[in-house]
Amino acid sequence: MRTPDAAKGVPASVTAPLVSRSTVELSLGNDEAALAYLDRTAVLIERLGLVEPEYFPWQGDHLEALIRGGRREEAAERAAHLAKLGNDGERRWATGIASRVNAQLTSDRDEAHSSFEHSLASFESLGMPFEVARTLLARGAPRDLADARRLFLRLGASVWAEASSQSWDGKERRTTLAAEEHSQRLLAQLSPAERNVALSVAAGHTNREIAAELHLSVKTVDHYLQQAYRWLGLRNRTELATAIARSIAPPTR
Repeated sequence: MRTPDAAKGVPASVTAPLVSRSTVELSLGNDEAALAYLDRTAVLIERLGLVEPEYFPWQGDHLEALIRGGRREEAAERAAHLAKLGNDGERRWATGIASRVNAQLTSDRDEAHSSFEHSLASFESLGMPFEVARTLLARGAPRDLADARRLFLRLGASVWAEASSQSWDGKERRTTLAAEEHSQRLLAQLSPAERNVALSVAAGHTNREIAAELHLSVKTVDHYLQQAYRWLGLRNRTELATAIARSIAPPTR
């Protein structure tokens, strides 16, 4: 179904404030308020006959609010419709959202795992770190919450980062936050050149690949790497990759 001519230009001006407010309310945990805004959005958009999910992507927030509000059957129905629209392989955002919702609603652990992985893959392929972080937050394992928090912080989404922190188990949260702070302090000791080499090593690149990427000699790369080991008190590439992964400091290249 095509977008009616009379509706063109209407959704953004009429529904964007509702969706923006609902996202804020969701991040603050005000689920009833978010759902009220999104229910109004659904009525407006459906009245206009807008069926293209990526023309105005509000369904992700609505589905999350429906789940939080206990309206799981409606969430399942809407997610199934979204998944059907994404079956053409072109609407990866729709597929990612539908998969995330399915993972949250199913009682089958294997299906949930598969759906979460599918959702993450969809958003990663689209370069949508905010949706990746929200999927990790929804999955909710301690490591997922830590990773979600780091992503939210890098995106400047401090309220969502706090939501990730609040979902953490107390002891696990304190331990992980302490490790992150320690790693950040350690990385601050590196020079820009040492930091670039360290980040490339953590990404799995060989010294020869790093040399080509940074226009350095292999010997110089090894020198910076040894310096990084020395300053960080580490012994090998594995320990370095672990220290980088735990850091909440965004890469500077």
